[in-house]
Formats: sequence, structure tokens, C-alpha cells
Amino acid sequence: TGSNSVNVFLGLGVPWTVAALFWKVEGRTEEWEGRYPVVAASMSGAAFVVQAGELAFAVISFCLICILALVLLHLRRRWLGAELGGPFVTKAATSGCFIFLWVGWVAVVSGQVLRWGQPGADAAEVAVAYSVALVLAVVASAIPAYLMRQEFARNLLLTSGKGGDAEDCTAADDHASEGSRSKFVQGDAAPSATSLGKKTSFDFVGVQHGSPGPPKGTRGSCTGNLCGLIYQSVLGGPKP
Repeated sequence: TGSNSVNVFLGLGVPWTVAALFWKVEGRTEEWEGRYPVVAASMSGAAFVVQAGELAFAVISFCLICILALVLLHLRRRWLGAELGGPFVTKAATSGCFIFLWVGWVAVVSGQVLRWGQPGADAAEVAVAYSVALVLAVVASAIPAYLMRQEFARNLLLTSGKGGDAEDCTAADDHASEGSRSKFVQGDAAPSATSLGKKTSFDFVGVQHGSPGPPKGTRGSCTGNLCGLIYQSVLGGPKP
């Protein structure tokens, strides 16, 4: 994002550039040679040295967490119709999962820097820590995915006129294979409480491709009107 770019370019880029220019002009000193003997033996002159440390581990683990988060967002788009908002249970589960993944990543990277990445670290302890972290991340991601799938199956049966709740997703998959998926499954706006025939609290804030705008009759009318205006002015869609 723009904020992250500013933080990286100004927070690291500017001071690192100044430091690189300083050591280029200053040249070698006894203190510099004593602090970086390996670098001093491999080059002439001086340079600004930044030891990578556990940067590679932090980046790789962060990418893995990002993949899990993107998978959840994709499933929300596919099964709930939007990345943000939706029924309270799935919305809260997804938010809690993202917070857990972030806190867990910080904890794992901190453990790697302070303990597990140090020389002489217990290999068995490291293996157990990584295994537990991986299992917890997968389980934390599977919980909102399961809830979203159940919500998808229930909405599919309701919008197809079957009524009632779905005990499992098999019936929904069988019904979808018959080519009678509702607009909700095809990626249009999520069904309103009226179309579902029961009280359902939807407050999606995502405007979907090809839809006339946020669903009518939902909670969060201020957000829905705002998204509708953005959709109409930017994407040229009809007024919701």
C-alpha cells in the first residue's frame, strides 16, 4: 500500500542511502574493520553493511501467511459474494483468523530471532515449534472457510426454493451441478433478507462485477449507498 511504501522508502531508503554515501566518502576505519572483518577481507575500501539476519525467514513465513489470507478472501468472494462484510459469524471468524495469523507470525519470527535461530538451538524444539505454528495457522484458516461453506450451502438452498438450512454441502453441490445456481452463486450481489425469505443480516460493502450495486434491504444502508454511488460514478452501473 501507499503507507507501507512511504514507510519503507523514507524509513529505510533515505537513511541507508545517506549511510552508503558517508562510508563511500569516509573510507575504512579501524572500528569498521573490527566490526565487519569478513566484509573487510573481501573488498577494498568501505561500505555500509546491513546484516540480513533472519530477514529471509521473516519474508518467507510472511508470504505463507499472505497465501492463507488470500485464499480466505477468494473463498469469501466465491461463497459469500464479497470480500468484506456478510453474516456476523463468518465476518467475525474471518477477522479473528486474520488477527491470529498476524500475531502468530510476529511470535514465530520473534522466536526465530531470539531463540530458534541462534547457534546451538535445540533442533527438536525448533521442529516442534514450527510444526505447531503450521498446524495452528491451517486450523485457524479452516474454521472461517468451513463456516463460509456452510453459509454458502444454506443460501443456495434458500434461493433455489428448497427452504430450510443445509446440514452439509453435498446437497448444495448436487444442486449446483444441475445448472440451476442462483445469481448469488454466479457472483452477483448477495441475496437480501426478502429474497431469502427469512431474517438474514447481510451488510456487504464490496461492489461486485456485473451487479447493480449493494443488495437492497440490507443492514448498513449508509455504507450501501456510498458503495452504490461509487459503483455508479466509477463503473457506470445503474443506480441501486
